[in-house]
Amino acid sequence: MPDNSQLLARVTAKGPLPTGEETTEAKLVKIPVEKIKVSPFQPRKHFSEERRAEMRESLRSQGLLEPVTLEPHPKEPGTFILISGENRWRGHKDLLAETGDQKWASILSIVRPASPPGKGRAQALVANLQRQDLTPLEEGDGYVAMRDEDGLSVEQIAKEVGLGVDRIERCIRIATGPDSLRAAMEQGLRVPKLDAEGKPEVKRNPGDGSVKMQAIQTAKGEKEIPEPVLVVRVIRELTIAELLAGLYNHILRGAPKGRDPKVWAEREFRPHLEHVLMHDMEKRRVAEYVKRVKTGGKGAAKAEKAADEAKAPKVAALPKGTPFVSSERQLVIQKDALGDLSPAQRSALRSELEALLATLREDAAAA
Repeated sequence: MPDNSQLLARVTAKGPLPTGEETTEAKLVKIPVEKIKVSPFQPRKHFSEERRAEMRESLRSQGLLEPVTLEPHPKEPGTFILISGENRWRGHKDLLAETGDQKWASILSIVRPASPPGKGRAQALVANLQRQDLTPLEEGDGYVAMRDEDGLSVEQIAKEVGLGVDRIERCIRIATGPDSLRAAMEQGLRVPKLDAEGKPEVKRNPGDGSVKMQAIQTAKGEKEIPEPVLVVRVIRELTIAELLAGLYNHILRGAPKGRDPKVWAEREFRPHLEHVLMHDMEKRRVAEYVKRVKTGGKGAAKAEKAADEAKAPKVAALPKGTPFVSSERQLVIQKDALGDLSPAQRSALRSELEALLATLREDAAAA
């Protein structure tokens, strides 16, 4: 609850609405809900229907427990910008539309003087952070706006909102991540549900219990496959989102030339995101999975062995028109060019092979 000790009065607005110029202090008044507009700096973008229903029930049974906070609109006299309490304001509007009862037509509000230029976004962020109303993605979007539109550095943003630089940077990383990751954090993605054995569950026909099939389009035409049971999974943890954003950036750096890097990376990243969601991984397993993907799907020992093998000398491809090459250490034959051998080349190759076979027979006899 805010500290209302500094408020001048508690009245129902009957005459001209406050403009914020009459006093340097805040006022507690009732303001018509239609005179209130959502702040353009509101970082919170999503209000679930479940929370809205809970707010409507709370308003019906207990009334408004905490006033909303408003500021006069700088360009539209007589209207106000909502600083905090959007869910409460929406609850009043919903109940007014549902019941027609005029008691919901106005809402108790703290009307404070307009914020100094450049402070509105930070104040809206802080108000939501204090109530823990924001997701990490909404936080990140707010910080990106402060950086790009208000021209603030990460250090200045941290000072404005009272958080550490590390937190600001982490949220910015996920806010600038791929669209599929944003979707997974906002409303979730539909992925196959796994059974107890870790296999995708399939739908069954209610009559005989047979597997329900669905038609899909492939490059070779229409194909029928078992219809999977789908569930919606949402990413809520900052650490998991940050790990996946890091994987996307790793994939993005490897985009081939001549392709749109973001489109290519998004397509390559999406199956990894769905895999994490489908297996409902907690952050330790996500960290392990991301590490495996970045090392080509190999463990540390296998990755080291692969690196050693990559350093080993490799036989160069034979020049075109060269059927075979013989040296002291190796005999390389291009099999699909044997039909083009000249009589002299055939004789030379036969001699090489006979010498090799003779060596093998000698080794076998010695054994």
